[in-house]
Amino acid sequence: MKKFLAILFSVVVTLGAITVLGANVNDPYEFDGDVITNPFWWLYTTEAPETETEPTTVGANWVLVGQNSNNNYYYDKANMTVNEVVSIQQPGWASELGIYLNVSEAITSVTVNGVSQNVASIDGAGAVVYLSALTQDVNEVIVKYGNNTAKVLFKKEALSETEAPTEKPTEAPTEAPTEKPTVAPVELKITSQPQNLTAKAGEKAVFSLKAEGEGLTYQWQVFSSSNVWANTSIAGNKTNRISFTIPASYKTKQYRCIVSDKYGNSVTSDVAVLTVGETVEGLTITKQPQSITAPVGKKVSFNVVAAGSDKITYQWQTSSNGTTWKNTKVAGHNTAKITLTIPATYTVKYYRVIVTDATTGKSVTSDAAKLTVGNRNLAITSQPANVTAGAGNKATFKVVATGTGLTYQWQTSSDGTTWNNTKVSGHNTDTISLVIPASYKVKYYRVIVTDVTGASVTSSAAKLTVGKEGLAITSQPKDLVAKAGATAKFSVSAVGANLTYQWQTLNASGSWVNTSIAGNKTNTISFKIPASYKTKQYRCIVKDGSGNTVISDVATLTVQ
Repeated sequence: MKKFLAILFSVVVTLGAITVLGANVNDPYEFDGDVITNPFWWLYTTEAPETETEPTTVGANWVLVGQNSNNNYYYDKANMTVNEVVSIQQPGWASELGIYLNVSEAITSVTVNGVSQNVASIDGAGAVVYLSALTQDVNEVIVKYGNNTAKVLFKKEALSETEAPTEKPTEAPTEAPTEKPTVAPVELKITSQPQNLTAKAGEKAVFSLKAEGEGLTYQWQVFSSSNVWANTSIAGNKTNRISFTIPASYKTKQYRCIVSDKYGNSVTSDVAVLTVGETVEGLTITKQPQSITAPVGKKVSFNVVAAGSDKITYQWQTSSNGTTWKNTKVAGHNTAKITLTIPATYTVKYYRVIVTDATTGKSVTSDAAKLTVGNRNLAITSQPANVTAGAGNKATFKVVATGTGLTYQWQTSSDGTTWNNTKVSGHNTDTISLVIPASYKVKYYRVIVTDVTGASVTSSAAKLTVGKEGLAITSQPKDLVAKAGATAKFSVSAVGANLTYQWQTLNASGSWVNTSIAGNKTNTISFKIPASYKTKQYRCIVKDGSGNTVISDVATLTVQ
């Protein structure tokens, strides 16, 4: 357990919404295998009655919030989150790190200790009060929004070591630059998708999701008028939950969230559609149609449940983009349930239903349900190949597969029988690479490929044979800056038996190709720099008599 002496900021929102306690910890701070800078331990409580001067604690949790190696300002563990509470963050529209405050209407002004300049950034119903502005023992923050005024007090208090969080993460062991085959990472996946919403202008819209993984970060996006997905800056845009008051100008909006983990993997949520319209008195939809993921050829159904009238009629509609709708004639299109067999031409479709009270003529439209079509022809078209190389060299394995929404999980084995997930570089992509440890003799690698429907296929096993000869590059080619007309020279030195060389250059298409310049099959190339050159890159592939190969560093030629 790490000990620390901390400073506490206690926050009291007089409108009775949220109380937050925050404490500084050692900076930087190692947490769950990651290094956190600008760290704060926050103790948060929720929903205190408005009549209380000092809000009552209703369930408290310690949460570590800070900036990790990916420059993300949220760092949660297990079920501890900073979502739906006041938190430290720095949205794109804020120039400094600060405490984020969220209210129900557009903020008109924020003052800290009577000062309104350079103390906060404001965006819609959210504001970031800069930590640098909290200079007094008791800091009074006044937030004006709509016709309301909220007063927030930040009070510094001493926090003893015994008051610090009792649950501390142990330091992560130093990880070698190769692999830990016996420890499987937590798979990144979304367990609860954001749901469609129908509401009126002026009401609050809320979209949220739940995900599993390690070191999760979030980025919400909106489908813009330019028909592209763009990051949104509305309240909570970097958490698992966004909320905002619906403007009168809105008719339909689409939102989604990109969730990333500490390994650089990412997954995109389903699209949630906001439909803005009037609520029909009496007639209501009590159960919305649900999104479905299924392969081509499968029979799927969408259904709705409505109440409020004895004479209800239905008209189902379909859309390719969730924006432009037309009536459909699939089986049951005038009932509460439609059924269809997914055609081979489908990739994504949306379905909704207009429910009408036949007596009054009034109608209400359901949420849009998304049909995501998986490719039932999931297949591996190129298997990972065997590799023979010496210890210290880089080994690479690659798979090529066809399907929809593919994900990858590489595995390793010492005997080709017992398999474990691996954490080597690229373990959740189609390509892995590792530097071969001296302790290796033989290893096997394979990959499990999964499509959007959940179907999976496992590749054949590729064998890594570690050569006995100590093939290695002892001197790398160096970068060179020279003028056109001068002579450029690049060399490599290597040790091993029966060595051969092949120099390569990076072409305009971004691919490495063999070069035919003088010395291309020796350890040194030399040529006169053409006037047309600006920048060129070169590398050398060295191979020994046993077939082991090693690739040199890239050397860059910059022409002045």
